[in-house]
Amino acid sequence: MTLSFHLACNDHRNGEFAGRFEVAAVYRGAESLLTLEGDGLRCRFVTSPEGKERIPHLKVYGLGRFPYRRHASMVGNWCWDALTMEAEVLARLLNRLRQFHWTCTEAIQPFFDLWEKPWGEEVFTPSVLLEESKRD
Repeated sequence: MTLSFHLACNDHRNGEFAGRFEVAAVYRGAESLLTLEGDGLRCRFVTSPEGKERIPHLKVYGLGRFPYRRHASMVGNWCWDALTMEAEVLARLLNRLRQFHWTCTEAIQPFFDLWEKPWGEEVFTPSVLLEESKRD
């Protein structure tokens, strides 16, 4: 099953895109694996030409650009959007959020243990994420 990155980037009053998020989560299907909170980060969804293809990505100011395969709006409720990303991209995004001292507020035990490792280590790897995505 695929892992997805969810971000609460929509205004809680009307569901319109707010351009920032303070809460994010990783899901396997409908199961939450990791929930994070941190200082609000500005973001936007952009599509940039890369060669002959147009590549959609999440631009998080201060963190970088993170390409995704699929974007769904208002997932669960109107505050949340969800992105399906390659494992390499999701690992890089999670490691960057750790570097910015985001807090893990809820997680399955393996992800919580990784999040709590000393700062500075890149603990999330594509293989760790792929292994978790295959669990039943």
